[in-house]
Amino acid sequence: MMATRYLFGFTLIVLWVCLIGASFGAEWRDVFEREEWCFRSVWFVTPREGWVVGYDQDASNGIILHTTDEGESWERVDPGIELDGVLFEVHFPSRYVGWIAGPGGSALRTTDGGRSWEMIDVEGLDLVIDLHFLDSKRGWVLGSKGKGPGSKGRLLYTEDGGKSWEVQWESFELPFISLTFVDEKHGWFSASSAFPKVYRTVDGKSWEGVKLPTEWGVKDLCFIDRMRGWGAGGGELIVSTEDGGKSWKLRHKGWIMPALYAICFANERFGWAGGLDFSGGIILRTDDGGRRWEIDLKTPGMVRDICYTGGSSVIAVGAGMILKYTDPKLGSSISVRPRAMCPATWGDVKGK
Repeated sequence: MMATRYLFGFTLIVLWVCLIGASFGAEWRDVFEREEWCFRSVWFVTPREGWVVGYDQDASNGIILHTTDEGESWERVDPGIELDGVLFEVHFPSRYVGWIAGPGGSALRTTDGGRSWEMIDVEGLDLVIDLHFLDSKRGWVLGSKGKGPGSKGRLLYTEDGGKSWEVQWESFELPFISLTFVDEKHGWFSASSAFPKVYRTVDGKSWEGVKLPTEWGVKDLCFIDRMRGWGAGGGELIVSTEDGGKSWKLRHKGWIMPALYAICFANERFGWAGGLDFSGGIILRTDDGGRRWEIDLKTPGMVRDICYTGGSSVIAVGAGMILKYTDPKLGSSISVRPRAMCPATWGDVKGK
């Protein structure tokens, strides 16, 4: 009897230690708050250095934030340019070269690590929503010609830093929302029309539309290589592909809410999705490649973007907040570049 009690007690202790050990050091923290600021996109160049862009609702202008200490503290950057509008997306193909989508039909570019910026007019677009660049010259921008009903979605390409633009795709299937590439030839963008699609290219030039197995459109895309990717959207929608976007499988679906605006995978197993629930923001997490999802965090405001930093942290941004998730074991189990495959998300412009 005594031996049985001892064994039972020992088992409980071991179970308790295992549970505590599994979660020890892994948590979400609020590292920055500003109620009137709406953060739209986050990108980390290295595990220590990152960028966030968004919009100041009170001042009605764009904002840029920068960190060099793994996201623990953030400083506002003055680009020396009037930012009259929303900044939707930030992308740094290298430590010194960076691009920002917006405001309006323009993009911002830096070639000195953010010390100075210049505004590039994107001819043929009235609204730049997303972008992806290979360097200071070559890249794609996603947006619309016109800002109201009847506007045309367009995907443009430049190889001279924005001096000239080539239309690679255009359609009235608005809105074009999320754009990502894993190299100079393999890329994807989503279109949320009456028949939601994800478009794919294998040569960086021509595009093929693939219909999704759902009535909800994808608001964000994330690929970890040429074959494996995920998308997230309204109705708690999560889809995945293992053949480079030739076909998509429905992995998760809820009711009308939560609406997911961001998805990011650090490798084939660990991923996060964020958005808006009935009571505020929400972050979901998966540890099995997206087959099962569970609530990781509830937040006061909407979550708009999530990225893996390349170290032991994940950063989420949204309505008035920057959140940081830290797990000491994360860096040792993942070997991809910081958020290289995970673009920012774009939803409706209204109120942002």
